Amino acid sequence: MSRASLSRYLFAISTVFAIGLAGATPALAQIVRAFTPRVSANQAGDIVLIGNTLMSCSGNGQCPNGRNGTGGSLNDNDFTMQYVDIDGDGSTFSSSTANLALPTGAVVTWAG
Repeated sequence: MSRASLSRYLFAISTVFAIGLAGATPALAQIVRAFTPRVSANQAGDIVLIGNTLMSCSGNGQCPNGRNGTGGSLNDNDFTMQYVDIDGDGSTFSSSTANLALPTGAVVTWAG
């Protein structure tokens, strides 16, 4: 294939690809909205982050080793995940908790 033929072939393929993309419809679950700041502050001090999980592996077998990062079975695919249910309330399918200890005198500027 000559260089000119190859060039025309690649142009035709890229054109078909571009037309295909132009005709693509957006995902139905897509929510389009602009990102806006939730809070803005200039201040001195530290930042503390805390979080928790809504799914975890069951407490049997190698799961404790996976949570601790020790043992032979550490791949997430090795565990059957289930929702965490701290409150034991049958009307909810998932609940979790986290505790944050702040130093004496600390002031929370924003939490969200």
